[in-house]
Amino acid sequence: GPAGDRIPFVWGEGEQSQIHNTFTYLREPDQWTWQIDNVRQGQPSEFARVRLTRVSRASASSEAALAREKGIQEAISRLSEATAPGGGGAAAYDAILTRDFSRRTLSREGIQDRETLIENIRQWLEEGWRVANRDSRMIDTTILGDQAYTQRIVTEVYRDPNGTISAPSTFALEETWQQVEGSWLLKKVTVYPVTE
Repeated sequence: GPAGDRIPFVWGEGEQSQIHNTFTYLREPDQWTWQIDNVRQGQPSEFARVRLTRVSRASASSEAALAREKGIQEAISRLSEATAPGGGGAAAYDAILTRDFSRRTLSREGIQDRETLIENIRQWLEEGWRVANRDSRMIDTTILGDQAYTQRIVTEVYRDPNGTISAPSTFALEETWQQVEGSWLLKKVTVYPVTE
C-alpha cells in the first residue's frame, strides 16, 4: 500500500514472476516518477523509468488564464475582421495596436512602425484590395502577467480591385501582446513568409 510519497503495486504470483510498479511523488519539482521492474526469482530487472510532469492544474488561476487567452483570440479575430470585406478598415486595425507597435517582415528590409503600417493598410483598402479568406492556426500562447506571446500560422487569399482571387500566401507569426486597461493590444509582430 501507499508509503508516504510512494505508491507501490505488485502484480504476479509468488516470488517467481512479478511486476513491481511504483509511483513516487517528488515534492520540489511537483512531479511523479513511475518505475516498472520485472522480478524473476527475486531478482529485479529494470523495464521502464518515466517522469510525469503536471501540465496544468484545474483551479481559479487556470480559469483566469483561459479567460485571458480568450481575450487574445478575440483581439486576433478583430484584426482579421478589419481587413475583410465589410470590415472596420484601418481605423479598426489601429485600435488593436499599442502606440509603440512595430512589425518586421523577414523578406523585407527594415521595421514598420504603427503609423506606417496603418497608412499602408489604408491605401491598400482604398485601392480595393481585401483579404478574401484567412485561416489562422494557433501554435502556442504564453501569458506572463500583462504580456502575452503567440505563435501562429496564417494563410491568406487576397481579392484585388478587379475581383481576381490570389494564390494563398502563408506566414508564420510571432506576436507580443500587451494588456492595456483590460484589452489585449498587439505590440510587436515578426512575420516569416512560408514557402510551400
